[in-house]
Amino acid sequence: MSAEPAPATPTSREASSRPAVALSRRPLVSVLLRLLEFAMGALFIYLGGAKLLGSPAAVRLFHDIGWGQWFRYVTGVVELTGGLLLIVPLLAGASALLLMAVMMVATVIELFVLHRPPVAATACLCAHGVIAWNRRAQTRRLFAHRLHPSPPFR
Repeated sequence: MSAEPAPATPTSREASSRPAVALSRRPLVSVLLRLLEFAMGALFIYLGGAKLLGSPAAVRLFHDIGWGQWFRYVTGVVELTGGLLLIVPLLAGASALLLMAVMMVATVIELFVLHRPPVAATACLCAHGVIAWNRRAQTRRLFAHRLHPSPPFR
């Protein structure tokens, strides 16, 4: 009678610790992502609203840019809309992509037109990048649905 070696299985401690770590981190990531979306949404609702309402700082900024006040209104509408859409989880990724484009333009303007370091624009760009990356699956499904709509009823 030869004794067969027992199959190699992880110890109960190893088996139970792996899923617990994965399960405990995911809700934290989801909560932090939602907090970031709400914070950036609130910030861009405020910034877009200030531009549309004609705050003296916004009027001065767009005067210094030199493209006219129409650019302030366009930027205000895009920022306000993007901020509102960041609060909707299904649309947060697409909104973050839109606001990333706005922040890229803001970074270029800060560097080459206003000749100052684009600290705030770069920070916002990074935050929107985190949101867009974490919402990429939802954004992909959203765009796939829009590109291939269902056939009409007969």
